[in-house]
Amino acid sequence: MDEDYTVFISAGKQTLTDQGYTMLAAVYGGLISLLNVLAPILGGALLLTVLTKLFPELLILCYPRRHKYVFSDLNEQAVTLAEDICRNQNYAVLNALSENAHQPLIVFTDAYGDDGSELHNELLDRAQNLRALCIKKDLRHLSLRLSRSVTYLLIDEEPQHNLHAFSELTDPEADKQLWPLPETAEESLTRIIVFVQKEHESDLVKNLIQDRGLSSLLTVRIIRDYMNAAVNLMYDAPLYLPLLERADHSDVPQQLRIVIFGSGRIAEETLRTVYWCSQMLNTEVCVDVISENAGELETSLRTGCPEMLESCKAGSDILAAYPESADKRPNPPYLARLRFTDHADVQNLASLDPELLRQADYCIIALGSDQANLELTNSLRIAAAKRRLTAQSGGLVIVPAVFDSQLADAVRRQTPDSDGIRILPFASLRSRFSVKNVFMQNFMEDAIATAGLYGPDEQRKMLEDEYTYWANLARSVHASYKLYCTGILESVDLTQDAPEKRYRLRSCPALKALRQTPEKQQYTKPILRQLAWLEHRRWNAFLRAQGFSCADDAMHERIFRLGEKDRHKNIRLKLHPCLVECTDEIHELPTQSPFDRSVLDGLDLVSVKRCELDSPDKRDAALMRKRDYKNWDYPSHDDSLNQLISRCMPDAKKAADSGQEKPAVPKQECPRCGRTMETGYVQGRGRIFWSQIQKDIFTKPDRADYAIAEAGRFPSRSAHTAYFCRGCHAVLVMEQKQEMHRKRAVRPEPQKPKRRPSPERGDGAPQRRKKPSA
Repeated sequence: MDEDYTVFISAGKQTLTDQGYTMLAAVYGGLISLLNVLAPILGGALLLTVLTKLFPELLILCYPRRHKYVFSDLNEQAVTLAEDICRNQNYAVLNALSENAHQPLIVFTDAYGDDGSELHNELLDRAQNLRALCIKKDLRHLSLRLSRSVTYLLIDEEPQHNLHAFSELTDPEADKQLWPLPETAEESLTRIIVFVQKEHESDLVKNLIQDRGLSSLLTVRIIRDYMNAAVNLMYDAPLYLPLLERADHSDVPQQLRIVIFGSGRIAEETLRTVYWCSQMLNTEVCVDVISENAGELETSLRTGCPEMLESCKAGSDILAAYPESADKRPNPPYLARLRFTDHADVQNLASLDPELLRQADYCIIALGSDQANLELTNSLRIAAAKRRLTAQSGGLVIVPAVFDSQLADAVRRQTPDSDGIRILPFASLRSRFSVKNVFMQNFMEDAIATAGLYGPDEQRKMLEDEYTYWANLARSVHASYKLYCTGILESVDLTQDAPEKRYRLRSCPALKALRQTPEKQQYTKPILRQLAWLEHRRWNAFLRAQGFSCADDAMHERIFRLGEKDRHKNIRLKLHPCLVECTDEIHELPTQSPFDRSVLDGLDLVSVKRCELDSPDKRDAALMRKRDYKNWDYPSHDDSLNQLISRCMPDAKKAADSGQEKPAVPKQECPRCGRTMETGYVQGRGRIFWSQIQKDIFTKPDRADYAIAEAGRFPSRSAHTAYFCRGCHAVLVMEQKQEMHRKRAVRPEPQKPKRRPSPERGDGAPQRRKKPSA
């Protein structure tokens, strides 16, 4: 402090004291002391604000432990996604690989402010409203090595620029490391999200990941926004919605007619998703594609997905469960009809087949522009409303692709018609570049829990491997379709997102069979066998929609390696030896050996090869049943289905149907900060009930106070309680001493007769009878 300043302050205080203003002198002294403390703090804050405005990179150094989202460009897609990230309050789900659950730091690179266009100025204003940093440096010149955790989002408007940025960002021969390295092999602190449009771009990124060994250093997620939008559409507007309004949907075979208008990228991704998601019991699905260039779409699918179109032909050899036997017993085709029709004027409904439009249940419109899509939507709505005046028919769902976000909100807010016609727009800019679409928020938690049933390491692998990620995610998407097939699903409220409010279930024998523990389930029940057959069929359809095909014996001999993990398939060549058909009889292998070769043909090549290696001299029936991988298709191994049922059922109904009681959960104080920890159950094979603790489960499985990662090894009859602390983010898992038990009816014990007081003894004891004298 300056000496003259001190003398001046002391003289002022002494003057007030000499004049007799002692109280005022005390207030003056306290005020001066407060200013002496606040002045350097406020001055430093002002100086820091000025420096961060001039040099934004200094602010990154000020928050080394805060999670950072770094965008490769400042454009409409990037700002839209950043706004949705800031609106989302569940930061722990987004920061699955970081320990910080606070609001993240948004960074936009390559944001030049010298562009005087109105659009660019508007984007800068929106970014500043988010308190984001706009840096003129390119992404490849921004060093974030001192940061705790980083998520790169390569979201340039040109997909080629995203591939170029990913190649340079992960170049092992680069002069300087730009992103933080993990401290341990199990912990990855860096994510790179690459936005691509076409499948060959996605394959290029996968090849770079494998060639450079990036799986152990960082997590790479490939985002195809139209593909994610099509998958979310199957949840927001499920295909069974028109069939659900029919009273006899669970008993009588139904026919679902889907019409797709268009042949662009949205139409192609939607057709692929409809192909595997429409697999349902007692339902024939007919798909018609109408466009000016429908033949080009058919050629593209025939080249990229050869087995997809082949599986839609009735009587094809690919549908036979036992191709070598005399009785092939083929399965029904995956789609009862898949027809491509070239039409010059799609918007002219009068020139289209009137019978096709009359029988349509679900219409997807993707002609390339909002104006064309909305015009066709309005024409279909008016034509359907007129038909309903003369003839009664089921519900109609019209799904137009509306790219403008404001226009899509206006169409969504319009009053639904009372004649059963629903208009549900999708694929808008705001919906495609959102947390729900990019991070697949609706299915992520259940998909991770399902992956944990295969082993503790599979949860971590799901975050690293693209194939494992989509395999578990697709199973979670199809969970509500299985509920419809069993007749459990009664109604769906599309205005609700939470499953307990969205789905309404009915009590039936199938529900009680699914609610039983895996040990209590009888695999001979028809409903369980049908669901297992359906799940295997859905899995085959999903892989074929991604371009996979079955490897023959010669290919499999070159791929298969005994003792090496995941060496029974080739992801690069999209060869999978498990893509074989089966029937419900495949789970009833004979109990005695030897048995007919035709039964072995129902197994996949992996199961047969493992059986031959384990028992080369004889084919043991018990070994065959154990090695048949299709046992994983049963509902007991589908945690997404079990979680959905658990959320949608009230607690009283859950206890009545499962026959189990929920033990009391004792309170637990955090050993670190002393706060009361939140509780949740980890029962059986490790089902996790918080999305807040996902980040800790997969990043630090070696810590002493964790047992979540090992929850899959717990006995199925035991009950464990997981505790989560919101203060320090600690996680504990403790075994409960009180075991879960079934309710049993207790018979009342017979009551003993009360003792009556004896006149002789007077003690209330019964009087002994005297033996009669001889």
